Amino acid sequence: MLTSLIRHVLCLISLAVLLMVTASAPAQQNNKEATVRNHNQSALVLFDQLRAASPDQVTSFQSQLVDVLRERQASLAELIEDNPGAALRLVFSPDLLANIRSAMPPNRDYLEKPGRWSGTLEALVADDLKTKTAKHVFRLKSSDRSRTIHLAGPEPEWTSGVRVTVSGVEADGAVAAQTAEVAPQNTGGPVGMACGNTGAQNTATILVNLPNYTLDAGVDAEHLKGVMWGNSYSSKQSTPNWSVDDFWQQNSDGLASMPYTGGKVVGPYLLAGNFNTDGTGAAYCDYQGLVQAAMNAADTDVNFQNFNRVVVVFPYNGSCSWSGLSSLGCWTNSTGGDGNFTSSVSWLRSDQIKTRQTGVQLATHELGHGLGINHSSSRNFSGNPRPPLGGLGVLGTVDEYGDSFSTMGSWNFGFYATPHAQKVLGWLPDGTYQVVSATGQYQVEAYETRNAGSQVKALKIVRDAGTGAHLWLEYRSNSGIYDGNIGSQAWSGALLHYEDSFTGTRSHLLDFTSSTTTFTDPALAVGETWTDPYTNLSVTVNSISGTKLNVTVAYGAAPCTLANPTVTLSPSTITVNPSSNAVFSVTVKNNDSSVCSAATFGLMSAQGSGFTGTLSPTSLTLAPGATGTVTLTEKSGTTTGNFPVTVQATNNANIVYSGSGSATVSVVSTCIRANPMVTLTPGSASIAPAALKTLTLAVKNMNSSLCGSSTFTLLAPSPAGLTTKLSKTSLSVGAGATVSTTLTVTAGSTAGTYTATVKATDGAATTNFGTGAATITVAPCTLANPTVTLTQSSQSINTSGSAVYDFSVKNNNSASCANATYALTAVASPTGLTATLSPTSLALASGAVGSAKLTEKAGTTAGNYTITLTAKNSAATTSLGTASATLSVMKINVVVTSDQTSYVRGNIVKLTTTVGGATPVSGASVTMTMLKANATKLTYTATTNSAGQVTWNYTLPATDPTGTYSVSAASTFNRVTTSSTTPATFTVAP
Repeated sequence: MLTSLIRHVLCLISLAVLLMVTASAPAQQNNKEATVRNHNQSALVLFDQLRAASPDQVTSFQSQLVDVLRERQASLAELIEDNPGAALRLVFSPDLLANIRSAMPPNRDYLEKPGRWSGTLEALVADDLKTKTAKHVFRLKSSDRSRTIHLAGPEPEWTSGVRVTVSGVEADGAVAAQTAEVAPQNTGGPVGMACGNTGAQNTATILVNLPNYTLDAGVDAEHLKGVMWGNSYSSKQSTPNWSVDDFWQQNSDGLASMPYTGGKVVGPYLLAGNFNTDGTGAAYCDYQGLVQAAMNAADTDVNFQNFNRVVVVFPYNGSCSWSGLSSLGCWTNSTGGDGNFTSSVSWLRSDQIKTRQTGVQLATHELGHGLGINHSSSRNFSGNPRPPLGGLGVLGTVDEYGDSFSTMGSWNFGFYATPHAQKVLGWLPDGTYQVVSATGQYQVEAYETRNAGSQVKALKIVRDAGTGAHLWLEYRSNSGIYDGNIGSQAWSGALLHYEDSFTGTRSHLLDFTSSTTTFTDPALAVGETWTDPYTNLSVTVNSISGTKLNVTVAYGAAPCTLANPTVTLSPSTITVNPSSNAVFSVTVKNNDSSVCSAATFGLMSAQGSGFTGTLSPTSLTLAPGATGTVTLTEKSGTTTGNFPVTVQATNNANIVYSGSGSATVSVVSTCIRANPMVTLTPGSASIAPAALKTLTLAVKNMNSSLCGSSTFTLLAPSPAGLTTKLSKTSLSVGAGATVSTTLTVTAGSTAGTYTATVKATDGAATTNFGTGAATITVAPCTLANPTVTLTQSSQSINTSGSAVYDFSVKNNNSASCANATYALTAVASPTGLTATLSPTSLALASGAVGSAKLTEKAGTTAGNYTITLTAKNSAATTSLGTASATLSVMKINVVVTSDQTSYVRGNIVKLTTTVGGATPVSGASVTMTMLKANATKLTYTATTNSAGQVTWNYTLPATDPTGTYSVSAASTFNRVTTSSTTPATFTVAP
């Protein structure tokens, strides 16, 4: 009892804190989100005032509202870039947007635009060497223009060249995408890759100067030749002889190269602009304009059709603050002389590549992006001591550039990590890595070993097969001019990178030295064992033998690890009228490890003042990894504005494990339109060729009560194989009401399955429509005998009695047949029974079952009878079914008995008459006649009880004669009299 009370109190405290956090918004929320929320509140208040304003006040309120909406749009665009999920929760509903626009002056639109856009994606990564920060940019090139896309949720693992369709809202050129659909690609590489990442990577390098900015001293064509191809192709020598080509050839074991014969360095060209301001003169890095101008300048010297990599080297122009920039993968470029061509594009600032070392380091990083790979990050988890890994499905803390042992991390000389090499680049083909899922001893070759195509250079160790979680194990040695420059601790054992649903095109380095807080010593050293506390996996590094690392991988009993559940509310925002209901679907996911028992999560909602939240149900029991859904109904208050709603799920058995999700309710005093609900009943039907079927069409008006009635235009196109006809082409339906009509479907001559659809469009808002559908199967009618079933197979009754039989008839005709009427008949053989059938016919649809009752009245003749029940299709008399039963009719007997055979005067003589045959006869009139020893008679009349008996207790007086007495009986029932055949006798003594 005390534990339950404590749990309840803790839950209430947790909800109270949660409610305080949401109620205190915007003060404790992200500043950008709070700004938009404040603008929303101001806009809604002004809109309500505008709707109620007198004519002389309208212009003033319109002007005030325009000012607020202008500021709101700018803030919303900033929030979209910073937190698209939060932006989507704060946008206005389409209906509210339409209402505000209708009240505003023409050409004064500062509102977001819901939409759906399709196009080709351009994905870029900007790298800042000083601040160690990266910015990913996704631009969707549609038929009308380009838009910057920000997807709500985890950052997408998109590469350039994919065809993407996004749905969301646009504000000031920035799109917050709620959903994204990526068209399938058949490129042999990651999605969007169009120019390959093995074989020759022909690279055109363009050097440019700007009117006010010049390339740094020493950064010229000879320097770039050395960076790309090394000492053999440049007058500027370096020791060691680093180059991008040599780096790629060694890292890929010759599968990829940058051949000098396929490359070119041109320039510098003097471009016409500085590309550091936008159209208004504000500071802006116009990297797209710069690269296009550079390619145009080199067009006469370079045939871009021969290159799949383009590198532009330019001086720092005061606005392009990043060190390097690159496309993720390839996209379509164009010049006037060469037309369209496919390549990756990389930008290198000349002040960042003054030496061979920095040039190769930055170039291998940016061109790595061009190959389609993202950053080599580190992944950190909290704890004491700090664990290398958290639970399954736990992201931890990711440092974008945290892998200091790869050029894709800190753009040093470290090779691309094994997950990148295998998953994205294809540089670790089958046979050079081994998938490990069983206990055993394994060996890997040093990653730097060349020409080792037949040797295992990495282990892909299964951590959890269900979620696709793996550990990539590799061994780096102190050899070569590249990995020989990375931190020495990496040579002491195994480097391990993690792969799960969060990694995408990144690699995540793990730190197996818990005694320090940095990632400079991440290797699992020789002699050390790591045991995963969340699964049954352990890894031991046994030894280093020459260029080989020996490890043991073991799988034992898996532990149960509890985790916070995930709670998601859908949709993220709902707009309602005051005192109306907003209904959310709440999804809860159990994130406990797979060996744990099912957990029961208690659910509680938190909402702002004036709101009432109802959860149904209030708890969910879920197995590990499973999800469940409940419904949250929020009744809004009377105040307009945006209000947060939160649901918390708590593990009832372990209340420290809980999770929450939130959404927004926007309360407005205006009509809110929604798509109508359209249903066809039945949802599926079968009819014969040329036959017709009438369906019921129901249209429910889902608009809010302030909208009043709407007239819905109905459209029912006739698909090939069907002819459809509506009884009405429009319906007037009140808000929240449902009105029905009919749709008649006539089948053609061709058998098959067809879909009949009806579209209902709101005449007051044609963007609001709903569609209902029914599946119509056209097939010939096939008749079959009905099935007749008797419930009672045999009965016994008395003569003149009755027996009742229950039986059913099933229509076994095919589904396309019309309803059938079955005539019912009953025959008893031999005669002697009277049958009453109710009903005498049944009308049944295909597959349906009907029932009837048969009453058989017996006559006075005993015997055994056979009863046959027949159901015959009235339209096809050869289609019939029968069922038989037996009836035993037994004669009624009358038996008289006495309780003794002799008595003395003064005794009581107990005389019993029993009337019955198959069953006792109750309610029969019985007359017993006593013949005394002196031939006088005495009678007694009574009615049989439920046991079919009458009892006569006769007291022998002293005056009765001595001698032999006899008693006979006669019974009358249903006007039939039956007498006893043998009297009961007894003697009377003095």
